Amino acid sequence: MKMTADESKVVQIAEGIIAGTIGVVAGSRKLKALQWSVSKVDNDIDFRAFAGIDSESDHIPLGDVRKRWAPDSLKEKDEELKKIDGFYRSFAKKSCRALIKRFKRDD
Repeated sequence: MKMTADESKVVQIAEGIIAGTIGVVAGSRKLKALQWSVSKVDNDIDFRAFAGIDSESDHIPLGDVRKRWAPDSLKEKDEELKKIDGFYRSFAKKSCRALIKRFKRDD
């Protein structure tokens, strides 16, 4: 069976986190947002890690919201982001591998 567009996004994000081209926090937020389009299970074990990482880092500004932050504050938050990404990287990679195994299909 062919992957849906959202399943493909999940795989791409998970592969990006593993490769280091997508940050753990940024990827976790994206994966958490995609959960309900690929899984109808509340508290899906394969997505639980990303919900936790998002919860622990929801005070870190990413994306367009950064435009409204002062540069000195952003510098401080960026340092914190590096620490959070490093702390959760191996935990996130394990969950990423589970998502890739679950959703990646050879068409």
